[in-house]
Amino acid sequence: MLLTVMNTTIKTTVEKAGAIFVPTYDIIAKDVPSYLPNPENIHLSEAGYLAVANEAFLPAIKESTLWDVSKAIQVNKNDSTTVKISWQEATDNVGVTNYNVYVNGEKTFTQNADTTAITLDHLKENTAYTVAVKAVDAAGHESVQSPTVTFTTERTLSFTDIENHWAKEFILKAAEEGIMKGYADGTFRPEQNVTRAQAASILVRSLGLTTKEQAPFTDISSYDVGTQSEIAAAYAYGLVKGTGEKFNPGQPVTRAQLALMINRAYEHQLKHPYAVKGKAPFSDIASYNEETKRAITMLYEQGIVIGSEGGFSPEAPTKRSHAAKIFVNFSSLLKNTEVK
Repeated sequence: MLLTVMNTTIKTTVEKAGAIFVPTYDIIAKDVPSYLPNPENIHLSEAGYLAVANEAFLPAIKESTLWDVSKAIQVNKNDSTTVKISWQEATDNVGVTNYNVYVNGEKTFTQNADTTAITLDHLKENTAYTVAVKAVDAAGHESVQSPTVTFTTERTLSFTDIENHWAKEFILKAAEEGIMKGYADGTFRPEQNVTRAQAASILVRSLGLTTKEQAPFTDISSYDVGTQSEIAAAYAYGLVKGTGEKFNPGQPVTRAQLALMINRAYEHQLKHPYAVKGKAPFSDIASYNEETKRAITMLYEQGIVIGSEGGFSPEAPTKRSHAAKIFVNFSSLLKNTEVK
């Protein structure tokens, strides 16, 4: 009874002072002969102190709110190789003198206690980093708590042949979203035509479509397995049809053909046909079937294409620059459209 009263009194007093009360009686009672070999001496044995530290003090410290690790650290990316790490000030009963900054598990910097931020530069692009901060007190002890953050540096996207191109922003956006890629020599080749195989692959990848079925086309066997699977998925989901047993994968995809692919993909995603609101103002699409005209009209009404000089140029091959614009606008449309 007396012990309970004393513990309660001590607990109330230390918590009012902002300290942490840690009861040790139950821990020592587990093995009194080992932990307190001399009852006349209040000092514990080495094993006793270790048990108290592991079972009482360390868990209490980890749960302490002296340093709120969930809110203590922030990352601001300056560019693809430079970030600023900042953290909240920590406190300790003997005073914090330094902060040790660990990058990917290695102590990389030591900052004075009056500095709660550091800039990391010369990092690798598109690389994951984990940064942890430990407070160091005047006695040289590191904090048990360690606010930690993991981030990935950005990838710098640039192509040597698009600086003054009208579609530069669309090209960069398409590359950022992983819709289209450049070439190993650093070019994008915006005026190069997109083939039917490339168009099918881009569309299937952007929608995340897959299939175990094989396409019925006899002219795609020379392509790699991945491309064949993407063409098969485009066929399985009704995005492409081909002509008989031919897909003509190496032929440039015409603007009308790409419009059909986009329209079919849109209808597949939304699970219902697109209802045109009017008539597209293009003078060169009247001879096409209703599905093609509806597809071109959809692209126009949704702001994906605008045409040129009153025409759509349906038989013209689709250049990579135009494809970048069409796919980026289509991606944006899908993100902003509620699937019913």
